Amino acid sequence: MPVTNSEIDASSPNGEKAGGSGSRHGQPEPAPTPGALPLQDIEKWLALVGHEMETEIRLITPGAKDAEPHHLKTKDAAAFILKRDGKWQVYVGLQERQPGGTKTEHVVTLRVLFIDVDAHHPKDEAATDAELEAARKVAFQIADELTPAWGRPSIAMSGNGYHLIWKFDAVPVTDANRVELAAKFKDLTDAIRKRFASPDAKLDAIGDLPRICKVTGTLSIKGGGNTPERPHRRSYFVEYHPEKSAALREDLLAFEIHKPQGNEGGSPKVEGRPLLAEIRKKDTVLDKLLSGDTVAHGGSDTSRSGGEMAACIRLYFWGLEPDEIDRIMSTESRLGKWTEAAPAYRRLTLKNACTGD
Repeated sequence: MPVTNSEIDASSPNGEKAGGSGSRHGQPEPAPTPGALPLQDIEKWLALVGHEMETEIRLITPGAKDAEPHHLKTKDAAAFILKRDGKWQVYVGLQERQPGGTKTEHVVTLRVLFIDVDAHHPKDEAATDAELEAARKVAFQIADELTPAWGRPSIAMSGNGYHLIWKFDAVPVTDANRVELAAKFKDLTDAIRKRFASPDAKLDAIGDLPRICKVTGTLSIKGGGNTPERPHRRSYFVEYHPEKSAALREDLLAFEIHKPQGNEGGSPKVEGRPLLAEIRKKDTVLDKLLSGDTVAHGGSDTSRSGGEMAACIRLYFWGLEPDEIDRIMSTESRLGKWTEAAPAYRRLTLKNACTGD
């Protein structure tokens, strides 16, 4: 179940629950408004990224491009951020670095996939409510359509857009695999940006390993001023899902983007990619789905339709075109609905899986 701000107990600035028992005169505490619990949101954000040693924090003056990094023990990061909230834009390195590190060669683990859906707004000015709402719709479309494949992401209102964050078990980054993992990570995030490109919001490029990100719970401030039409907003979690996605981790480690070529013997063959049998060996979730397991994808929709949607999404991310996916679902899948349903069902499923429309 989603965890929202309205379900969190009100807290004092030091993190202790107000009122001790969480009630007044036997009545429940009123639900806090979104963004009313900055410390708890900051702590939840830090728990999502899961740094174990050190956290890189950058304090950015509105309008400036960069700032000197501060390196703190992770246990001290929340208090440091809260004290400086509202004076600077507070950003943190998403993936863990070695102590003192700031660059690609310093990243030591990957634990989260981050998608930044930014509202269209003038540079150095905050978004209007209408611009922010357009970005919200795009963000929830992405979350809803990728949930069957990877589970539900945490969703945060960032101040001028929305952040989607999936968590997965740590992938160690070493000198031996750094170049390969960096390419896979960039390819995967670029594929998401391409698939969900929209005139209603901007999907920022965030696929580089040393990427920094605004901390949820902090105030978003812009150099253009705080006006009623374009207000500075405090970021907050709309949904919080700290569960780890095993399917996303598998996809990341296996993922590459290649343009499809022709077929061989009725089985799809992609340039530089294995045949379907080899894809199924590498993608165990897809293999289970095609074998008829409707719960293998880990999403909430365990119907045959949900299983077929998840299978189509995974086939698309392996670089297959809709006509190839249709042939696979018709001849290889044991989920069964594909061959029983009307053509309109297959067309709609393929459209949603491959284009996000």
